[in-house]
Amino acid sequence: MPGLLRMVRRGAVTVVGATVLVAGLLMLVLPGPGLLGTAAGLAILATEYAWARKHVHHVRRRAHDVTALAGASPLNTAVAIGFGAVLLTVGTVAVVAPDLIPFAGVGVGVGLLLSGTAIVVGTVVGYRERLLALRLRREAERHGMTLGAPSQLSEER
Repeated sequence: MPGLLRMVRRGAVTVVGATVLVAGLLMLVLPGPGLLGTAAGLAILATEYAWARKHVHHVRRRAHDVTALAGASPLNTAVAIGFGAVLLTVGTVAVVAPDLIPFAGVGVGVGLLLSGTAIVVGTVVGYRERLLALRLRREAERHGMTLGAPSQLSEER
């Protein structure tokens, strides 16, 4: 019986993970948080497959890099938050009043809402990481310590 449960679990993980992964890959070119969907699909598949575990690290790293870039400066942060707000607005209109936007509907609206949310949340996380890194650097300098090689973070004036 445990063998049967294991097979059912593996089958369910395969179907759900592959579906989320394919949706994520499609959202790389369609409205939606493609990088987030791809990472989620790989994370689901990684619970059962070693090949997926290898790729999860790369996708997570790329997502972190994008987040850090969005929060790297006040200008980047403002542009990313503004773009996310536009996506949230258009997504809301696409869901509530799809006749106002050509080719809109609930699917497009939900994809835009997910994308806008991912952009805003990712940008806020990246901005907070930047502020934390700057604060840690200042503390270290105040105590006469130096931190390792500086990352791409820079203090904007």
